[in-house]
Amino acid sequence: SVENYYLLKPLSIVLTMGILAAGLFLVLHKKVDLTKRGKLMMTGVWTSFTCLMFLSSMHERYSYLLDILLIAYFFMTKKHPFVALTSLLISLRGYCYYLFANYEALTLGQTSIINIALYAYVTLCQGDRPRQAGAAVRSRGKISKTKDLRNTELRRSYCFKLSIKERRRYLWYLSR
Repeated sequence: SVENYYLLKPLSIVLTMGILAAGLFLVLHKKVDLTKRGKLMMTGVWTSFTCLMFLSSMHERYSYLLDILLIAYFFMTKKHPFVALTSLLISLRGYCYYLFANYEALTLGQTSIINIALYAYVTLCQGDRPRQAGAAVRSRGKISKTKDLRNTELRRSYCFKLSIKERRRYLWYLSR
């Protein structure tokens, strides 16, 4: 009812501010390098998505900023094309509902489940795994950086072709 809406509206604003503050804390605590374009764009995507998901009176038709950021992120990094495509299709579903006289290919419940899954994916998979062989390798809870491996292109290409277990053995061999 209308009374519940006006009662819960300030609560949704406080909840959104708390989630954004927690995200800012994690960015500062993990010392995320926002000078990299991909990280900065994904942080913007997450911020826009958080506002879309948790603020009251936000509908999929207000996701145009999110759609633009996801398209730009995809063309910059060539990563996560299905996230951008799915978000665009959800927005298109909202537009088609009004343009074609209440045409619904998916119900509102189905699109909300898809949106929740996308938000969970963007939130949990924001830290892209390093794809280079010279990146920090996690071994028994410790992170060891291999300078030898980073300096030589031959070792980098060799280590990239190994499995994780073989890579750990190779890094252990280099560190001896």
